Amino acid sequence: MSLEAHVSLVTEWLDSVDVESAPARMTAMQEQNVAKDTGGMTASARGEIARTAMHEASHAVVAYGWGLNVGRVCVREDASGSAAYEADEAQADAMLGAVLADLAGICCEVISGDADRARQFKLQHCHDVLAARLNADACRALAPGWALSNRTFAALAFCSVLSSWNSILRVAGALRLCRELDGAAIAALCGPLQ
Repeated sequence: MSLEAHVSLVTEWLDSVDVESAPARMTAMQEQNVAKDTGGMTASARGEIARTAMHEASHAVVAYGWGLNVGRVCVREDASGSAAYEADEAQADAMLGAVLADLAGICCEVISGDADRARQFKLQHCHDVLAARLNADACRALAPGWALSNRTFAALAFCSVLSSWNSILRVAGALRLCRELDGAAIAALCGPLQ
């Protein structure tokens, strides 16, 4: 699949979001994610954990690269994960960074070829796409002169992931080993090699 096809795919996902139901769906997904931190998980295959590490590392690295405040990033034994980052919701450039960070995980999976049709269906309906669409709408409201389409956000997200690939690989490797990193560790792994 070409980069153009990848961008078109993610653009379709953003276009199909029901923005009215998205906040409630996101809240339910976040509650499920928080519950996973309390345990009761089953172990997953090494490949699933590696995919999740790349996905979460992409969120964190792109968020860091766009100047967002990066917090806890984790990969759990059941191959679920999360990446916490915050943007100043009053700043258009920060909201642009938030959209790109939201899309980074799915872009990474699409680029790497790990997203078969079943996985693509899950990604299309995941928290990341919902958050990206809502943040994209907020960004457009803050900077209407920028004329940012969903296609533009998708293309910029793929560019952000591709240009950060080496840092994503470093962070993903650390996540596979440590299972959890904080913002300081992400910053250190994204910095220049010593």
